[in-house]
Amino acid sequence: MFRIRSRIALSHPSECRLVLRSNPGRRVLFGIVGVLLLVALFLSVDWQADFEGSMVAGTIFYFVLTATCIGVAAWGSSILFDSENDEINFTKTILGIEVRRECIGASAVQAVTIEGVRFLKDSERPQPGLLNTRFRNYVERRNNYYKLFLDLGERRQFVEDSTDLTDLDAAATEIARFLQVSLRREEI
Repeated sequence: MFRIRSRIALSHPSECRLVLRSNPGRRVLFGIVGVLLLVALFLSVDWQADFEGSMVAGTIFYFVLTATCIGVAAWGSSILFDSENDEINFTKTILGIEVRRECIGASAVQAVTIEGVRFLKDSERPQPGLLNTRFRNYVERRNNYYKLFLDLGERRQFVEDSTDLTDLDAAATEIARFLQVSLRREEI
């Protein structure tokens, strides 16, 4: 079972390679929802009548929702850590077609850093009146935002961001172990 909240997946294709990529299960799920929304659109629209009688805000929302689902499914990113060739390749793809590629030396990485930002202090649980009292104690607010960086000395290379520290911490620990560098945590 995969975690829908997780945007990343870490794998070891070989002993000298580590790959951090977009979660394929999440992409497939969003793709299925996007296709179902498109099918529902084609089945429900009366093509003889015009869209002028429709609810414009609802139609726009439907198109935005469909485009978002298809966009999440189409967009892919992967980071290949290759210790054999001493390089780290950052690749962005749309529907499997490479649109951007960047390469840095793996030996230039001095540390792996997780930077955390806390948005609202002292508000771990929702305030009274915002949720039913029965559910208030079970809902944890996501007030923290985390970014994962590779420290390259004078600059940082962005890797991933999330509100889920568990995923980023596991990925950062594995990357730091693979590159044999230290793992740092910073709070802003």
